[in-house]
Amino acid sequence: MIGVGVPAREAAHALEAGDLLTRLGPRWLVCEIDLRLDHGRVELERYRALAELTGAEITLEIITRGSLDPMAELAPLAKAATEAGLIPAAVSVFRAQEMKSVQPDVPWPAMPTFEETYAAASQAFPDARPGGGMATYFTELNRKRPPLDRLDLVTFTTSGLVHAGDDRSATEGLEALPFIAKSVAAIAGSKPWNAGPSALGMRGNPYGAAPADNPQNIRQAMNRMDPRQRGLLGAAFYLGYFAHMARGGAASVT
Repeated sequence: MIGVGVPAREAAHALEAGDLLTRLGPRWLVCEIDLRLDHGRVELERYRALAELTGAEITLEIITRGSLDPMAELAPLAKAATEAGLIPAAVSVFRAQEMKSVQPDVPWPAMPTFEETYAAASQAFPDARPGGGMATYFTELNRKRPPLDRLDLVTFTTSGLVHAGDDRSATEGLEALPFIAKSVAAIAGSKPWNAGPSALGMRGNPYGAAPADNPQNIRQAMNRMDPRQRGLLGAAFYLGYFAHMARGGAASVT
C-alpha cells in the first residue's frame, strides 16, 4: 500500500495542490503532529480536509514533549482531533528524547517507557490502530527495538543522503534496502511494518541540530529539500525504493 507523508508545515500547501495529490491516489496519509511545536487543532483540521479530499486514511505520527506523563500530553490532542472531526485510522507515538540518536554505550535520558507511551496512546485514541518504532531511521530502530505486544504495526524511515550527497552514493544506497527490509521483518516478527515517510532528503536529523535548509538548492548530504527529489534521478530513486520495500515485505511505503 502506497501513501504520502504530510509534514505539518506542508499541510496547507498540500491542500492548495489538492488536485495533484488526488491524482496520486494515496491509500493513506502519514500526518505529523509535533507537540514540541504546539501542533494541534489547526493542523488536525487540515489533515481532516486532506482526508476528505483524497479519500485516504490518516495515520497520525505524534512526537510528544517527552514528559513522564504521556497521557497528559495525548488526551488534549485526542480531544482536539474529535473537535476537528478527524478520526485517525492509526496513531504512532514517539517520545521527544528518541528524536536524537543515542549511542549504544550511552544511557538514555529520563522518559516514559515504551509500554507507558503505547498504553497512553491506546487510551487516548481507542479506535485507532496502535503503531510504534522510530520516527527516525532504521539505525535507531535497530538500536532500541519496541515491545511488540501493544503494537499493530512497526514503522521507521530512511534517507538517501545521510553519509554522502553525490548522485552515485545516493543511488547506490538502494542496494542496502533488501538487507534493511530483512532486518526490519525480523524485528517486527508477525507485525506488519511501514517504511516511511522516506525520501532522498532528511525529514529530521537525529545526528545533528537539523537537516540542511539548502537555500542554494545544491546537491549535498543531509539536505531537507534536495533538487533531485523533483527530477528524473528522484523518480528513479523512488521507483527502486518502492520495489525493494515491496519485495522485502513492507505492508506500506510512504
